[in-house]
Amino acid sequence: MTKKIYYFLFLTSITFLMMSCDANEPIEVEVKSEEISILANEVSDNLTINSAEKIEGTIPVASEKIPFTVVNPEKFAFLNEGFNVELNFEPNKVAGAYFQIKANDGTLANSFYKIDLSNVSLDKNESLKLDIDFKSTMSVGTFCYVITLYDPNGGVSDSVDICVTIKNWGGNDSLLGVWDYTKTENLTAGTSGFFDVVGDNECTPQRIKIHTDELKDYETCDIIESSVVEFKADGTYEWKVSGKKDYFSLLKSLNEGVPSFDAKSSSYSYVLKGNWSYIESESRLVMYEYNTEKEDLGKVVINNIVVGEALYFANGTTEVSTDNFTLTQDLSNLSDVFKVLDGVKLKQYFTKR
Repeated sequence: MTKKIYYFLFLTSITFLMMSCDANEPIEVEVKSEEISILANEVSDNLTINSAEKIEGTIPVASEKIPFTVVNPEKFAFLNEGFNVELNFEPNKVAGAYFQIKANDGTLANSFYKIDLSNVSLDKNESLKLDIDFKSTMSVGTFCYVITLYDPNGGVSDSVDICVTIKNWGGNDSLLGVWDYTKTENLTAGTSGFFDVVGDNECTPQRIKIHTDELKDYETCDIIESSVVEFKADGTYEWKVSGKKDYFSLLKSLNEGVPSFDAKSSSYSYVLKGNWSYIESESRLVMYEYNTEKEDLGKVVINNIVVGEALYFANGTTEVSTDNFTLTQDLSNLSDVFKVLDGVKLKQYFTKR
């Protein structure tokens, strides 16, 4: 789960950058939320946590002031994927964490997890993500967890309680069916306009140094010919994209090694498969990618992702009507990994077939 990325935007937006709704009123969507309380022991027995030892009993009582915060606690988790617990604390003063499951009624699990963090190296103001994975036998529903930190001398911090809802796949019947992606709107501050418009030939200026003192200007162009996603009732999706790109290959002639450019054109296609879930309270669509098959420059690349390590294909708020839906995503929270995404906000448009 630690590898989760908003992969959709790299394949349709970031990658292509680098190389209308009708009068229908939005439909009120009623989706039954997962409101079942899961027994604490059931949750605890279905967790997988790296560098953790499961111990019978309850977390030791607080004995030291060890300041820490849970950063942007994740309120939702997904079957087979689990969730992250992001911690911020003072480096070199923490040896580990205690983690215990608690049911909604306050009943604690019969055991807790002792997570070794002694080998973790953090810079100041850097946070740490604990990867909490689910076994395949985990149920949907809600639960809470209690987390504390301990120092090298055995001192224990005060605890923090967080509640989580495990969502099932699928969840919004209005999204079921086949949708044509049409364009992306740039909502990033200081920018405007559309890109990755299906059917438009979009070109990007390039410059390359071919001699010590000579620069060559050229363009690479890309046209998305088709981009279609199907949301299925079993909570799976399939996204098919095809297009064509024009580019130049830098060649060296046999005479004195003088460089030249060879114009080329190539078709590409890729198919993405995974699971989707809809969070009713936030009008949020979450998509995980498990399989990618891409054909480009005559090569076919297939990538299968292990369950529990899936990539976010999309994670954003939606507006759904009978014939259209939009997906808006703010990528600022990924800027610590991908600086280019700092402040980036994009909106994708889809029409129903």
